[in-house]
Amino acid sequence: MDGITEPVIVKDDRLRFVFVNSAGCELLGRRCDELLGRTDHDFLPTAEADRIVSIDGAVLSTGEEHRVEEETTTADGATRTLLIKKRCVCIPAGRSEGKFLLSVIEDITELRRAEETLRAREDHYRSLIDLHPQVPWTADPMGAVLDVGPRWSEFTGLSEEETLGSGWAKAVHPQDAAMVHQQWQRSLLGGDPLNIEYRLLTATGHYLWFRARAIAKRDAAGEIVRWYGVLEDVDERRRATEALRESEARFRAIADDAPVMIWVADPSGDTSFFSRLWLETTGQSEAEALGFGWVDVIHPDDREKVQEAFFNATAGKAPVRSEYRLRRADGSWAWVIDVGQPRFSDGAFLGYVGSVLDITERRAAELAQQESQAFIRSIFDSSPDCVRVLDLEGRPLLMNKAGRRIFGLAEGAPLTKTTWDVIGKDADAQKVLGCSDNLII
Repeated sequence: MDGITEPVIVKDDRLRFVFVNSAGCELLGRRCDELLGRTDHDFLPTAEADRIVSIDGAVLSTGEEHRVEEETTTADGATRTLLIKKRCVCIPAGRSEGKFLLSVIEDITELRRAEETLRAREDHYRSLIDLHPQVPWTADPMGAVLDVGPRWSEFTGLSEEETLGSGWAKAVHPQDAAMVHQQWQRSLLGGDPLNIEYRLLTATGHYLWFRARAIAKRDAAGEIVRWYGVLEDVDERRRATEALRESEARFRAIADDAPVMIWVADPSGDTSFFSRLWLETTGQSEAEALGFGWVDVIHPDDREKVQEAFFNATAGKAPVRSEYRLRRADGSWAWVIDVGQPRFSDGAFLGYVGSVLDITERRAAELAQQESQAFIRSIFDSSPDCVRVLDLEGRPLLMNKAGRRIFGLAEGAPLTKTTWDVIGKDADAQKVLGCSDNLII
């Protein structure tokens, strides 16, 4: 009996200790010789001893087993939870039988603590399921729903009984039902995770978008034993995504119809959009132009300058402006002005939106004007006679090289003298100034 780890106590019909094993002595905090022949009243407070004696007497008189779980303070001061089992044992002794009370005490402190921890954990997870914005659910290997979180009923108005099995399908939008069934069956057959979005009829009578995800749990042999899933309300995100898609479509339509080439770049500088006019002008496809592909259609002599200006502007999140030659789809070169403006939202840098304007005709006109002015200037300066241009006040505006030599003016010296200062007589000056327009003398 001393080898048994549980305390064992035997009392006679007068409730005196007749045997206590080692574990029992340790529990009671006394030696065996201190216990034998004595009763509980010799060691315990009167009230506690009376309670124990009353129970022990009932077991001996009725023969019915008694089980009780109670907390007690052991001799070392620790609080333990004990399961005490008492029964009446009759042992033959000659012609008569002796009645004995057998008590076996099991220390279940750790068991109860583990159970308490488990209950607390279950309560925690139950609260997590009840309060979670998503709806958890499980299904058997065949796809029949076994249980569903309480928010399902809040969303759809269907009770759990109506939902189990395949009852949940009643809430699926008719236009989505075939797709949902097909995707669910594909996951069930192949064991692949489920991830779909569809509409459900809610308790308010409106259809909202939800996202269902599920993954299979397998046993050691690789067989599916349960499906675990969650259902998430994604209606706001879905509608926001659709609104954004519509907004982007409107922007693309406006940009494609604009008379200038439009482009958009992200914060890293990669272009994410080019309008139709850019693609038509350069002959690039959208895939070829995006990122930094647009650099390929810039004239080699201008390319490095344009890239440097763009990268410097991106690093400083500053506006960028470049003028360069752009290769057309037919191989000719067009002069363009490229202007990019940084975009910000709540202080965050979002990238650039820019426009490219074809200035080839204007550039050609400016070049022609420059060439014309150079031609006139060459004639003006090559004349051997003094040629001067005066304003209406008689102040000289221009004077050719021959005139400067006559009047002793160095090349580049300012023309500050009035006409009559250099012509001679006042009468001659008045004749000259009587004209109504700028004069060339």
